[in-house]
Amino acid sequence: MTDNPAFIAALLDGTLLGPGVPLLRPDDLGVLRGEGVFETTLVVDGEPRDLDDHLGRLAISGKLTGLALPAPADWRRGVQALVRAWTGDRQMVLRLVASRGPESATEPIRLGDVAAISFVRDPGGNWLEISQRASLTGTLPDNL
Repeated sequence: MTDNPAFIAALLDGTLLGPGVPLLRPDDLGVLRGEGVFETTLVVDGEPRDLDDHLGRLAISGKLTGLALPAPADWRRGVQALVRAWTGDRQMVLRLVASRGPESATEPIRLGDVAAISFVRDPGGNWLEISQRASLTGTLPDNL
């Protein structure tokens, strides 16, 4: 491995982020209280070691802590983007991290196959609805 490999991050949709891009809000409960889950694995020659096992443990940790996590396919999309973008040596450390998010937001609520709704509080204290409606976007993701 190199002495100082470059830090890169990938979102679950495959978007790559450089080291200077902020990823956490200051009111994120993962930062304030350590409310989150993580797994760490080694990637050798572009292959994450035991990724299915790590995703399984991540899902169990999420259930035990009451943290809603994305589906394994979503994690894999981010992992694949990150591994493809890696230009360092043959090995890299891969961290999968999920936090509870900001205290001023709610987890999405699924209303059957009709909509997924969540709320976030703006700086003025008002609650704003964030929703995905099947009538506008087609089918809803299974992980909501």
